[in-house]
Amino acid sequence: MGSDPGTDIPQDQGFLPKENLEHKKPSGERCSICGLVARNNIELDDHIKHAHRQGDSNNSDDVYSNEQKIDPFVKTED
Repeated sequence: MGSDPGTDIPQDQGFLPKENLEHKKPSGERCSICGLVARNNIELDDHIKHAHRQGDSNNSDDVYSNEQKIDPFVKTED
């Protein structure tokens, strides 16, 4: 009648080559604020501009948004 579904699975061909098993470091540029790894400097600049800057993107003093400046360890009154 029908064939056994398990018979269609190919046999194991052995271990993968060693180069496929090694963990490689991600290549690219890392954001110093959040750690995101961009593929190149252009993507990193775009990420910083959109994710971390407020106002003038040429102003290096204005890197963090107001939410990013919140200190989570400051005790507030309820």
